[in-house]
Amino acid sequence: MTKFENADLRDIYELARNICLRNRIPISQEIDTVTYKNVRSYWGKCRKKSDGGFDIYINAALEDNRKAMLNTMIHELIHTCSGCMNHSVRWKKYAAALNAAEGLRIRTAETEKDTGVKARPPKVNYAVECENGHRLERERMSLLIKNPEHYICRECRTRFHRVL
Repeated sequence: MTKFENADLRDIYELARNICLRNRIPISQEIDTVTYKNVRSYWGKCRKKSDGGFDIYINAALEDNRKAMLNTMIHELIHTCSGCMNHSVRWKKYAAALNAAEGLRIRTAETEKDTGVKARPPKVNYAVECENGHRLERERMSLLIKNPEHYICRECRTRFHRVL
């Protein structure tokens, strides 16, 4: 039995599931958990577990946008179909069929403009600047951050140095 974080997620899941089944999309019946995540890097995520079940995570920023949440939930449910954990030809075929039949907008990727939802801005933990003040910011450590002197600015062709 699927566990839900709240009734809104359950309702969206049930609607998405019914749309998929009505259109004969062979989604898994082994959805274990549907929950919100406070993340910056994705709108939704489908994780296949070692026991064959799936967990679906929905970006909490979508909570107030029912249409974007529905599109994202269906997107993630398609990933539960056999051979669809990535955006394969089969995944795209199922998405296209749902888009045509239901007037949806299931795509491989969505931007803030597409969803109408403002995602949380990335956290800046590191930054480098070139000699002319062009700045690159990063959330994670990288070779650029570790060794900025080995890199050249694309805009002015000067070397970087670390500022944060």
